[in-house]
Amino acid sequence: MKVGETYTVQENRSKVGMFRIKIKRIIQVPFSSINTPDAQAMGYHNLDHWQARWLQYYPELQGLNPELFVVDFDLE
Repeated sequence: MKVGETYTVQENRSKVGMFRIKIKRIIQVPFSSINTPDAQAMGYHNLDHWQARWLQYYPELQGLNPELFVVDFDLE
C-alpha cells in the first residue's frame, strides 16, 4: 500500500461487500503497545479489542512482538 493510492477492498462480513479506500497515512506500531498516541490520533481508540481478536486467529503471535501497520483512509 502507498499513501495517496486508491484500493478496492472486499470484506466478506460487511453489508457493503466491496468498497474503495484512498490511503491517507500508514504508521507502524508494536503489537505489545498497540494503542500509541499516533494510532489514537487516527481514530483507533480501542485496538486492544483487535489485538485480542488477532491472537484468537493467530495464536502464534502470543509472546512475540511483531510490528503492525495501522492505516488511515477515506472511503471513496
